Amino acid sequence: RRVLFRSWNYMLTEWEIEKYLDIIFQAKEQEEESAVRKEESVITKAVSKSTKLKKGTKAASAAAIEMIHTYSLIHDDLPAMDDDDLRRGKPTCHKQFSEASAILAGDGLLTKAFYTASLSKVDPSIQVELIQALSQYAGCDGMIYGQCLDIQEESDPDPTLEKLIEVDLYKTGKLIALPLAAAALIANHPEDRKIMNELGEAIGIQFQIQDDILDATSNEESMGKSLSDAENEKATVVSLLTLEKAKELEAAYTKSIHELLSKLHGDFGALKKLIAALETRTH
Repeated sequence: RRVLFRSWNYMLTEWEIEKYLDIIFQAKEQEEESAVRKEESVITKAVSKSTKLKKGTKAASAAAIEMIHTYSLIHDDLPAMDDDDLRRGKPTCHKQFSEASAILAGDGLLTKAFYTASLSKVDPSIQVELIQALSQYAGCDGMIYGQCLDIQEESDPDPTLEKLIEVDLYKTGKLIALPLAAAALIANHPEDRKIMNELGEAIGIQFQIQDDILDATSNEESMGKSLSDAENEKATVVSLLTLEKAKELEAAYTKSIHELLSKLHGDFGALKKLIAALETRTH
């Protein structure tokens, strides 16, 4: 058991989440706050700046969301899924260690995420809603459903743009909507939660369209990950439309995102700055 823990901990360190494990295993409040603040979900951080969350209320939820995000990447890279060799400029988890180790690392992160969310310093009723949101957005009603659609799409003899957008909505949009909705929930801004959800979904779809464009125009070194879609003959927005039409569709989603941002109550300057950075990303 001790050996398993050491090897598992080393794996997670390679995936830049050692600080999150320190929070859970040591269970020290002060360490939790200082450690997670350095690597918390950038989206949650951007929203929390605008909603003026009290000190200590966002650290655990941000860590929980990033645990789910990282687990999803580890499992998405597995041979049974996308079978990718490169992630964040490094060999993927199953390439560095083993397929079994990568599965267990992802499982461990997913289950620890719910425990971590339970440490949030918020009202118990909000805490329950937060944990429900983690399950809803990341589970069978969200990201996992998107993964299922993605797998079905691979063997679909007649891929369409509508089907692909649905995959992007659930697989990526729900996961990006999660920190936005969670921040609105923790900040007690119910009037913004619906818009935050729609905003996250739109950003997720735009992000995937961007990815398809970058995959067609960039290289693995610049992207820091494997460009396996073309090799696997996977349908993309570029392959279904054209590069030019894909850019037009991305611009349409960018317009929708800014329209949604204008409907939020308050000054969301930090979030707007983050979205602007995403719109001009090159990897």
